[in-house]
Amino acid sequence: MAQPQGLGSGRVLIRFSVKMGIPTTFAALGGLGLTTFSVANDIAKYFAIIAAAFVVTYTTLNVQHLESIADIVSGIIGIRVHETVPNRLFDDATEVVLVDLPPDDLLVRLDAGKVYVPVAVEHARQNFFRKGNLIALRELALRRVADRVNADVRSYRLSKSVEAVWPTRERLMICVSAA
Repeated sequence: MAQPQGLGSGRVLIRFSVKMGIPTTFAALGGLGLTTFSVANDIAKYFAIIAAAFVVTYTTLNVQHLESIADIVSGIIGIRVHETVPNRLFDDATEVVLVDLPPDDLLVRLDAGKVYVPVAVEHARQNFFRKGNLIALRELALRRVADRVNADVRSYRLSKSVEAVWPTRERLMICVSAA
């Protein structure tokens, strides 16, 4: 009986005591026809099992799969992304690394068949992989990672009792008068 790629990979990683694994993307588990709630629980259990085996696990997540921005993404790309994961899976990660590729470079890779098989490229270019979509999704990813880094800075300052405010983020001042 064939096992889902992600869940089967976890068992193999544990059985062979691999010290690092890249089991699957978060969203790939959604392709199994599970509900978002079910996928989130399965992923949480999956990574808990791997962590218990002292395996350092890396996975990937495209910004359009974050649950909290599903409506924004839908407005950008024109379709609803159903394979979403709760933000806590992103927020609870030990470390987040942004892998960024400019839209033009991604489109070159798409045209070269390095993203999808050649027969799917034209459909992808007319729908999801339009340059404007990619620019907007890139901005969402950059902002989400910047928010995460800002939270890391705040956490560090608190843990080290750093009282000085480091000007690492834009500030807004509003003045209100009685007039």
